[in-house]
Amino acid sequence: HNSGNVADYDGVVISSVNDGSDAEVLHVRANNSTYSGGTSLMLVRGDGNVGIGTTAPEAEMHLAKSTSGGRGGTLVIENSHGSTLNNEVQIAFLTDSGAALGAVANARIKAINTDAGNGAADITFTTWNGSAEAEKMRIAGAGDVTVKTGNLVIGTAGKGIDFSNQAS
Repeated sequence: HNSGNVADYDGVVISSVNDGSDAEVLHVRANNSTYSGGTSLMLVRGDGNVGIGTTAPEAEMHLAKSTSGGRGGTLVIENSHGSTLNNEVQIAFLTDSGAALGAVANARIKAINTDAGNGAADITFTTWNGSAEAEKMRIAGAGDVTVKTGNLVIGTAGKGIDFSNQAS
């Protein structure tokens, strides 16, 4: 680690450890006077896992917040351009090497601004069917749910409500 004169500080300490284990590459802590004390804010491990609010990240991105009876870790995705029609943010799922964020994704969840005046937004779900990526479902800001293609089945086959267009 490189702690410099941390004994003289009671603020944020950024340390890097290379003890051969690659368990901790970069660690940001607050309210401490040593590289190993204080409150962990963010940890980057040698395996690439990043922990925010945890010193034991279990995945590439692990958000944690301990709150009894309240909201835990929260991920915020923002388009900060202001309320503009068709502004969007998305989570893209790339499940094979042929998928790409700027081209075809295997699936996406998007929030899309549908009214620049009041910031209303829809949530859309798109999937790849092997030949094209297309929107399959939309939840409008007003609450309407639209299934674009395919059948809407609630429950399991034979035990739920099937809204598919079946021939009689």
